[in-house]
Parts: sequence; structure tokens; C-alpha cells
Amino acid sequence: MKKSLLSVILLSLVISLAPATLYAQTEDTTPVPYEEEEFPQWMLDVRRFEIISVGSLPFTMLGTSLVYSGVMVATGQLASFPNPFDKTAPQLTTNDQLAVLGIAACISIGIGLTDLIITLVKRNSAKKALEQEEAQTGQVIITPQEAGNLLRKNTEDE
Repeated sequence: MKKSLLSVILLSLVISLAPATLYAQTEDTTPVPYEEEEFPQWMLDVRRFEIISVGSLPFTMLGTSLVYSGVMVATGQLASFPNPFDKTAPQLTTNDQLAVLGIAACISIGIGLTDLIITLVKRNSAKKALEQEEAQTGQVIITPQEAGNLLRKNTEDE
């Protein structure tokens, strides 16, 4: 009985999967790589801000939790330092945990904004330095990236 049931199930699987192999997809589904100019610079900057802010959140959460717990112990609001691995140790209340999360999120956003500001200042100072050099020499300076873009554009036009 079990062998016949198993053979029926196996046979039905083979029959149901056979058309999938006969009509398999033959087109290439490899996605086209992103172009250099596909996304505007502000979008790349926002994505970098997001990555840095979210990436720093676990570290700021840990640091904020340790500092917050230390302050609570130092002020006498907790009897001992909270141990997350000990179930009998005093734990932070829900409001305390929300405060720690809020502080950590604000610090992470501050880190992301700091990186964004530094990146924008560096980019603008490099652009101004390039413009000053072009104005002094009277020659247009082309970076290797711009040269590559011009070559690609010229080969596409031909």
C-alpha cells in the first residue's frame, strides 16, 4: 500500500515537472548593469545617508543603552547594572527602552547628516578648485571619468 502510494506520488511529480523542462526559458535574464549617469547625484547622496544612518544604528543603540543604564545606576534609579543575559536582573522599562531607541536613532541620523555634509563640502571644494585652476590656466581640465564618458558618447554617435 505504501509503495503504491509512493510510486503514484513520484509518478505524478515526474509528469507535472516534465513540461517545465520542455518549455524552459531560453532568453537571457541577466539584468543590465547600472549606467554611470543613471541616477542623479542627490539620489546617490540620499542612499549613502540612509546606508550610513541605518548601519550605525546597532552601534549607537549599544552605546546608548550602556550609557543610559550607567546613568540610571549612578543616579540610584536602578540597583544594579542591567544584564540582558540574566532573567532575574533588573531590566529597563518599556519607556526606558523607547528612550534609548529614540536617542540612538537621533545619534544615527546625526552621524548620517555629518557624513552627508562632509561629502557635499568636499565635492564643492574640489569643484571650485578645478574651476579656479581652469580660470588661471585658461585650459579646460578633463578628469578621467569625464574622458571616458566623452569617449562612450562619441562611439555611440558614430
